Amino acid sequence: MLLCYYFVGFDLYGSGFTSVVYFISFLVGLPGNILSASVWFRARITANNSSAIYLGSLAIVDLVAVCWIVVCEFLLANVKGLSNVRQLLYMLYYLGAAFILAVSLERLIFYRFPSLVS
Repeated sequence: MLLCYYFVGFDLYGSGFTSVVYFISFLVGLPGNILSASVWFRARITANNSSAIYLGSLAIVDLVAVCWIVVCEFLLANVKGLSNVRQLLYMLYYLGAAFILAVSLERLIFYRFPSLVS
């Protein structure tokens, strides 16, 4: 049984489509998020840009989410009672959205109220 069944209730286009999509997202997401986090957390970038901390943290959250989906899809697909797994995955999705909100608010304060920014 696929992990998509636990979240959505069905698998699109048969039983193998979701597994292929998860595998491709893992192949692209793993090196991309590692590279992104390593670039955003460089000392010279974080010293000049406070948004780099948010974007680096977002890359780490996305990396954990990609790895967690693959672990659940391929290792825990036949395990009953994955409610805690689902809650952790939803928490990672909301945490990623919270980082994007934090970057947006920081940019809003920077452009709207430049006298408040030191």
